[in-house]
Amino acid sequence: MKHITSRRTLGWACLLMFLAAPSAHAVVVRAGGSLIAIAAATRGSAVAYDSTNRVYLVVSTRGVLRGRFVQADGTPVGTAFVIQTSGNYTHFPRVAFSPEAADATGGFLVTWHESDLPQGATSVHGRMVSVSANGAYGPDTNLAADGSFWEVGAAVAYGSGSREFLVAWRKLAGNDIRAVRVGLGGTPKGAVFNVTATPTQYEDNPSVAYNASRNEFLVVYAGFNDPGNYAFVDSQRVQAGADGMMGSVVRLIQTAGTYITDVSHNSQTGRYLAAWYSTPAEAAFGRVVEGDGSLGGGILTLSTRWKAYDALSVAFNTRSNSFYMVSHSSGAEDGGVELDSNGTPVDNGIIVTGAGGTGNFYPRVAASADQPEWLLSTANSFTSTMVQRLAGSGGGGAPPPPPPTATSNPRMSLDVPRTGSTTAGNFTVAGWAADLASTTDGGVGAVHVWAYPNPGSGAAAMFLGAAAMGISRPDVGAAFGARFSSTGFVLNGALAPGTYDVVAFAHSSVAGVFNNSQTARIQVLAPPSIPRMVIDLPAQNQSVSQNVLIAGWALDVGAVIGTGVDAVHVWAYPIAGGDAIFVGVATLGHLRPDVAAAFGEARFGGGGYRLEATLPRGEYNLVVFAHSVNTNSFNNAALVRIRVL
Repeated sequence: MKHITSRRTLGWACLLMFLAAPSAHAVVVRAGGSLIAIAAATRGSAVAYDSTNRVYLVVSTRGVLRGRFVQADGTPVGTAFVIQTSGNYTHFPRVAFSPEAADATGGFLVTWHESDLPQGATSVHGRMVSVSANGAYGPDTNLAADGSFWEVGAAVAYGSGSREFLVAWRKLAGNDIRAVRVGLGGTPKGAVFNVTATPTQYEDNPSVAYNASRNEFLVVYAGFNDPGNYAFVDSQRVQAGADGMMGSVVRLIQTAGTYITDVSHNSQTGRYLAAWYSTPAEAAFGRVVEGDGSLGGGILTLSTRWKAYDALSVAFNTRSNSFYMVSHSSGAEDGGVELDSNGTPVDNGIIVTGAGGTGNFYPRVAASADQPEWLLSTANSFTSTMVQRLAGSGGGGAPPPPPPTATSNPRMSLDVPRTGSTTAGNFTVAGWAADLASTTDGGVGAVHVWAYPNPGSGAAAMFLGAAAMGISRPDVGAAFGARFSSTGFVLNGALAPGTYDVVAFAHSSVAGVFNNSQTARIQVLAPPSIPRMVIDLPAQNQSVSQNVLIAGWALDVGAVIGTGVDAVHVWAYPIAGGDAIFVGVATLGHLRPDVAAAFGEARFGGGGYRLEATLPRGEYNLVVFAHSVNTNSFNNAALVRIRVL
C-alpha cells in the first residue's frame, strides 16, 4: 500500500490532510462476483491467458491436478478436466501460454510436482493443454526426476524467440535452483541444468519472466546462508535456446528473511519488476531490474497490507500499462494493489475476493492481453478454486477524475474501538455512516480505515483496509428513516504494538468524496507468546539412516490467528564436538487434527511440520527451533538425541 507522510492534527485538519493525500479510490475494481471454477480440494492454483482464443486457463490441485477454461469476462465454461495421467499425489501447479503451440492455435504448458519418487519424494512434471484439444493433450512428461521442493510451484515462462518454455524449481538435495527448457510439445529440449550451485547457500522460491526484445529469461529467487541474520533475493539472466547463464548474479535485497518471489516483464519499457515478501519490515517489496540485468532504482514498498510470506503474484498488463500484485493479509480475503509501469503503487489497493469461507489462500494473477484486466485464482477454504475478474481503467495508473461535489449531510459514529482502549494484536473497527441527503439508500458507499502510529510524530500512515458495508443498524434506521437501517460498517484490523490514532473515513455517494471521519486513539499491546512444540520423529535415542525424516508440530497458542508459527529450522549438534550442521527449513501446514483437538481450535490443525534431510554418520543432538509470529523471534526449541548409522 502507498504510504502517506504528512503531519496531522485532530478535527478538520485531519480531514483536510486525508483529502490532500493520494486517493484511496482504486483504479482497478472487482468486476462481477467471485466464482467457483474448480469444485475440488485444492492447496494451490495458477492462471494464464490465451491471447489467441481470448480465454484463461485455471489449474489447481491437492492430489489430483485439474484445469478449466474461464471466459474473458471471468465466467467458467465447460467442465473441469484432469491433466495428470497417473494416480500419484500432485501439488502446486503453474502455467504459461504459447501462441505457437497446438499447431499455432495456442496452448499452455502446465507444470506441477508429483510424488512418483521413493518415499513420496516429488519430481517436476509438465503437460500441454489447449482450447482446440478441449483439455490436456500430448504426453504427461517427467521433466526432472531429481527431487523437487513441492511447497512452491515449478515456475514457468514462455520465450517466443526460441519457441520454448523455461521451467525452474528448487532441488531438495543441495537447495539449488534447477531449470529445464521445454518445447512446444511439452517435452524437454535439453538436459536439466543449475541456475544456482552454491553449496553454502540455500536458494528457494524461484520465479521466471521472459524478455522478447533480448530473447532471454530472468530467474528471481530467495534464499539465505545464515538463518535469521542474512537472507537475500537474487536474480540471474538465462539465455533462451541454451543451457547457460548470462552475466553474474545480481542481489536485489539483503535482509533478515525472504520467503517468496514473483517477477513480471514490462514489454513497453523492457524492464522487469521483481517482487517478494521479507522481514523484519513484514511487507511486500519490489525492485526494477533493467533488461541487461542491472538494477533500475531502489527498493519499492509495494504493500504493507496485502502481503504474506507464502502468497504473492504480480502481472503486467500492456493495455493499462501497469502491474497488479495480489496477496492476502490477516483477514479471510485476498487483496491487491495496482502498480504503475515503474512498480510504484498508484492506489491503496482493494479487497479482491468476496466469497468468504474460512479463507482464500495462495492467490495467483494473470493479465489479459486484450483488455486492461486481470483474472485472479485462489484456493477458497482449500475446498475449491475460485476466480475473480479485475477491471482497470486503461489509463496507465491515473485515477478517474472525481465527480462534482453535491449537497451533502453526513453523519457518522465510530462505536469501536473507543478512545483510550487497549487491544492485543487484532481488533475490530465498527460503527455506522450515512449521508442524510441521500433519497435512495444510506448515502455512504465506502468506509476506509487508516492508522497513524505515534500520533503527532509525522510517522507514515497505514491503510488498514476498506470496511465491509451494509451491516444492519435498526437503531440508525429508527433515528433517521428506514433507508438508513443498513448503514453499519465493520473491519478486522491488526497492528504492531504501539499508540495509534485509528481513523475511519466515510465516502459520500451524494457528494462523491470522503467528507466525514471519526477518530479513536488506542494502545496496541503485544499479544502474549505461549509456545508449544513436539518432535514426533525421530524418537529420543533412536538410530536412523542417513536419510532422516524430522516431523512434529509447533504452535504459539498466544497468537490470535493461524498457528502462530511461521518458520521451523532444524540444526544438528555433533556429540563428539565440532560445528553445528544446519539441517534445513521444515515445510509447515501439515494437517494435525489431533493437535487441533488437544488445543480446542481448528486453526491449530495446520501446526504440523516436516523435513526430509541427509546427515553424516555420527551421534547428534537434533534441535528444532520454532519462530513465533508474536515475538518475531525463534523462542522455542525441542531436542532429541539420535544416532545416524
